[in-house]
Amino acid sequence: MYKLVSITLFILIMTACSSTKNNSASGIEKGEIEQQFENTAERDAKLIRNGIDFYASGSEPDWTLIIDFDKSTATLHILGEYNRQFKIVENKDNIIDNLIFELEDNSLRMETVEEGCNNTMSGEGFPNVVNIELNGKAYIGCGKYLGEAVGVNTLDLRIFNKWFLSDLNGVEFNKENIPYFSINKKTKQTGGYASCNNFSGNCYLAGNSIKFGPFMMTKRYCGYDSVEQKFMSALEQANSYYISDDKLVLLDGSKKELMSLVSKEK
Repeated sequence: MYKLVSITLFILIMTACSSTKNNSASGIEKGEIEQQFENTAERDAKLIRNGIDFYASGSEPDWTLIIDFDKSTATLHILGEYNRQFKIVENKDNIIDNLIFELEDNSLRMETVEEGCNNTMSGEGFPNVVNIELNGKAYIGCGKYLGEAVGVNTLDLRIFNKWFLSDLNGVEFNKENIPYFSINKKTKQTGGYASCNNFSGNCYLAGNSIKFGPFMMTKRYCGYDSVEQKFMSALEQANSYYISDDKLVLLDGSKKELMSLVSKEK
């Protein structure tokens, strides 16, 4: 799931009558698929209540793909062109890497990469790039698995900015040696400067969840540096984040603020 995967999906095309019946059975009507939600959490909650496990969308033209693993169905809707529900005939581990659909007279090829993706129309961020090809025509978009809880947050692509420390629970730090970090969009590796030493390490991102470490650091001696220790400790404790007005706030597992950072050095 974390590497480039290429899946050929075999599709059974239903008649117009059976397609309408299946869409109604899934609880998602055609108009609701087309509807634009200003609140993505509201949209996700709607999909989750109707048993949808994976959501993907793209623009130019607008399209959506929703997958229900429990009912072994998937619905592809391309605005003004196409609206069909397909039957999954093979599904291992409920992941998109292992889906196979039946084939009659249409074919769908799907390629996914776990990489930050931004819907060009809505600006919404997703953790997966999704490319589909229907009957030789390509459609590019983004997708994600929907969580079990209502109110799933999507990946905010601003997390890939370079972030400079702004506040560390009131700890004073030298404005000439401001700690910072950044996350590589493709590799999900992180690295930065902790006020004395440079560091690098792993980073896990899923929605608004974030985990750092383990880290490797240079071994420059700077005496006792409480800023560096507290900065690295805050990164290690980070469990989630939010971004507001170009300010990144890292939170621990109890939603307590660990530190805040800004995307421009001040």
